[in-house]
Amino acid sequence: MDKIALYTQHDSYDCGPSCLKMIAQYYGKDFDIDYLRQHCCITNKGVSLFGMGEAAECIGLHAVGLKIPTEILLKKINLPCVIYWNNNHLCISLIDKF
Repeated sequence: MDKIALYTQHDSYDCGPSCLKMIAQYYGKDFDIDYLRQHCCITNKGVSLFGMGEAAECIGLHAVGLKIPTEILLKKINLPCVIYWNNNHLCISLIDKF
């Protein structure tokens, strides 16, 4: 897998837009973080998975929500992808397939 450019989130509510920014850059697209925040519909509780999906589709990415075991993620899902980690945080999975 090619390298992903790291983008550090500004605050604890910014993980979703930051993930989208990094994945978009991986595919050769550059979006302003404020544009991504707006499309993610961030609230005072952060961003919802629905908001993430809407924003991803808005910038030309295909969004599918899945609940799958880690071993399936590693073997069957195209990476990089956004994962919901520890029931409170969005991050990018960068692990290459086995």
